[in-house]
Amino acid sequence: MKKLTLIAVLFLFAGTTHADEVPYTIGKYPQELSLRFAPESGAPAGNVLSIHADPEGAIYAKSADGLYVYDDGAWSKEEGAAHLDAKYGRDGDGALREVPYPKPLVRDIVSYGDLSYVATDKGVFRMNHSTGKNELILNGETTQLAVSPNGRIAAATPEGLFLTDGDGVFGPTTADDELGLRWGTGSVLGVAFAEYTLHFVTPAGWVAIAPTGTTFKTPKDGLPYNGFTCVEVGAEGEVWFGTDIGAVRFADGEWDYRQGPRWLPGDHVNDIAVDGDGTVWFATDQGVGAIERRMMTLAEKAAYYEEIIDKYIKRTPFGYTSEVRVQEAGDIASGIIHSDSDNDGLWTAMYGAGECYAYAATKDPKARERATKAFEALRFLQTVTQGGSHPAPPGFVARTILPTDGKDPNEGRMERDRREQESDDALWKVYEPRWPTDESGEWYWKSDTSSDELDGHYYFFPRYYDLVAETEAEKAGAREFIRALTDHIIDHGFQFVDHTGTVTRWGVYNPEDLNYNPNWWEERGLKSLSMMSYLAVAQHMTGDAKYGELLTMLAEEHGYRANAMLS
Repeated sequence: MKKLTLIAVLFLFAGTTHADEVPYTIGKYPQELSLRFAPESGAPAGNVLSIHADPEGAIYAKSADGLYVYDDGAWSKEEGAAHLDAKYGRDGDGALREVPYPKPLVRDIVSYGDLSYVATDKGVFRMNHSTGKNELILNGETTQLAVSPNGRIAAATPEGLFLTDGDGVFGPTTADDELGLRWGTGSVLGVAFAEYTLHFVTPAGWVAIAPTGTTFKTPKDGLPYNGFTCVEVGAEGEVWFGTDIGAVRFADGEWDYRQGPRWLPGDHVNDIAVDGDGTVWFATDQGVGAIERRMMTLAEKAAYYEEIIDKYIKRTPFGYTSEVRVQEAGDIASGIIHSDSDNDGLWTAMYGAGECYAYAATKDPKARERATKAFEALRFLQTVTQGGSHPAPPGFVARTILPTDGKDPNEGRMERDRREQESDDALWKVYEPRWPTDESGEWYWKSDTSSDELDGHYYFFPRYYDLVAETEAEKAGAREFIRALTDHIIDHGFQFVDHTGTVTRWGVYNPEDLNYNPNWWEERGLKSLSMMSYLAVAQHMTGDAKYGELLTMLAEEHGYRANAMLS
């Protein structure tokens, strides 16, 4: 809460500038989109052992029940290949290459010319497709293979890193770091080539052996996690690491960690492949997933999210913008569950401010429409509290609203509030009703509004006033809201007071409490900064000098300026 408050308040002090407009053209930026493929689409279900990106564009995924192919946007099962147990590609004639091999469990296959190398739990076998010769060339379990542009084969094994020489014979390969440690002598978990740079991973970290030198990366260098299962190099030189808890990406000196349902169908990544378009494919214990890096303009990205917000997120006819839930994790089509949030006002204000900036930058009528809708929704949070069953003092804003034709949100509320007070927050207010009804009888409105909500209002309204409001009526509506809200706080001794006649849990801004009450020492800096910013906004929007005079009084006579230094 504090970080959000500080960011919002700093923007408030910054105000809105009216510098000459300078045209500036921006390009496209890569945006990561997570894709997952359900069994209903024909994709393999459950544990997917390996995955391969064919040069022709097809994706091959191997599960316990066979080989699956993704081509032209559709999955199919490759009949007659169920006995194959590793990665697959097509030969020069475009036909699927079926590699004969002994019974051991296959972990990986790479090809170079007429030769295929098969990594198994018993060793590495070399298959000559011209002669049909099949020979074991490295003993012992091998987990991953890689081939260099000149045909050298690297093997990751529990006994170390092995690399073929010019005659195709494997020998151990190691790398010494500046600490005198030799890498590659013990367990090597994955290996990959990027041109002539050899990458391998061990429980200690990642090594890249390049013609120009060797680099080492460990957790102290920012590596997020080192439970490696494999390594793969992407089209632009980025390096992807599969782990038993997600995937890690390293590019341009920065680390990215991709874990959980947001990114992958399953956390245990068995294998990774990168296709010709740069899309990264994952074979996981819960199916196949992919991360596409799509080039988008900022406008395209905004349109993507705005469509989702308009279609799924907004709640009530006023369009409050808050979090929602889905019936089934990750599946929007399963159904959206809307519910109120204590921060409906704050999130709607943040969303509305973004639309204000969008309109200022683009003059898009749709952005103006969204910003105006947010303005009306936020203004209603003030008007809904006046009149009704338990009217609040003028200017008071509600947290959120609920329709009265639903369940009464006051039921069981007192008991929950008592538990909150006893177990976690001695200052928590216990009273009823926390949800009064409005004058129309159509809405419950939630009281005990937090300082977070006020920050949102004071952030949005000057943005709307300066960037969107064009008629005097629009500007007057924004001024009236801010004047009523600010006067409420001033008239109650720099406190925010609800229908009970007492200050809300977080509505304390007065010098006596902030400077002398030990219950508020932790909040002193942010509360002082917030109150000064509220007054600055009120003076800016109304032109009334009294707000500036009060700001100066708090800053100089009550130390609010010094307090703010401690935020």
